[in-house]
Amino acid sequence: MDKMMEGKPMADEAEQAMPEKSMQAPPELQRIGLAVQKIVYNPKIADGLVQMIQQAGDPIQGIAGATMVVLQKIMQSAKGIDPEQLSVIAGTAAAAHVAVLAQAAGLVKLNDKTIPAVLQAMAGQGQGGQQEQQAQQGGMIAQQMQQPTQGA
Repeated sequence: MDKMMEGKPMADEAEQAMPEKSMQAPPELQRIGLAVQKIVYNPKIADGLVQMIQQAGDPIQGIAGATMVVLQKIMQSAKGIDPEQLSVIAGTAAAAHVAVLAQAAGLVKLNDKTIPAVLQAMAGQGQGGQQEQQAQQGGMIAQQMQQPTQGA
């Protein structure tokens, strides 16, 4: 798991995994991207996210569920940012970082179709009956996110 916490190399991989963006995010959304990284690469939280992905069976569905947990935490802490815009930018960034985490854990091999598939799965989870299942799986991770972390 230590290799997964090397921060910058993983952040670079996540940026490469994201679909092309036609616009640059404003500074407040760039801060959201940094907040996503801080959550995803926190060792305690990363362990919970990896477990959640493993338990899902399908890596794409697992990454989508774990991303939704991260996104939910970001949306709770973001103030003054349009929720729809936040959801698009932070959702894509969170999906990319969670996918890189899953790849580092040996759960998935990333390609150019991974992030779009995750985003599509997230859309399905947001509309379908999997929200309750996701809430149950994400409970442990949400608790870890609320605990103070050292050095943060």
